[in-house]
Amino acid sequence: MAEVMYQLAFIQIMLKNISKDFNLKSDTRVW
Repeated sequence: MAEVMYQLAFIQIMLKNISKDFNLKSDTRVW
């Protein structure tokens, strides 16, 4: 179970990083 929780946390971090990159790109597109 610990490994699964670690994988889920890692996936959440990756998704957050991707969302941040997407937000930065969208902001640059607006400008």
